[in-house]
Amino acid sequence: MANCRDPWLPWVTVRHEYIGQRAYQVPHSAAVRDIKQLIYEESDLPVIEQQLVHNGKVLDDKVQIGTLVPMGSLEVCMTLEGRGLKGGGKIIDYWKQFWDESILTFHIGVHNPLV
Repeated sequence: MANCRDPWLPWVTVRHEYIGQRAYQVPHSAAVRDIKQLIYEESDLPVIEQQLVHNGKVLDDKVQIGTLVPMGSLEVCMTLEGRGLKGGGKIIDYWKQFWDESILTFHIGVHNPLV
């Protein structure tokens, strides 16, 4: 689902403080739960621990992406929140380590004029 690359399918951009930004191109009929599954496949963060927030509201897993796409656009932006991602613990320590290693790799491997 994430590798569709169809100009008519919406992009879902998910942002998080530690894991950064992820973008997925999905069918209009895809549900929030499908996005959570894609996040899980990349991060091992359990679907049940994830909350996706759009326009200040936590989204129900059954909400279809097509209902969130603004008129005239093919992009929906969300923020990832979760019980394991707030307040510390093993998961947050894992993401901090992952984030620090990713930034280090990025800085060493690629010149980024924005940093």
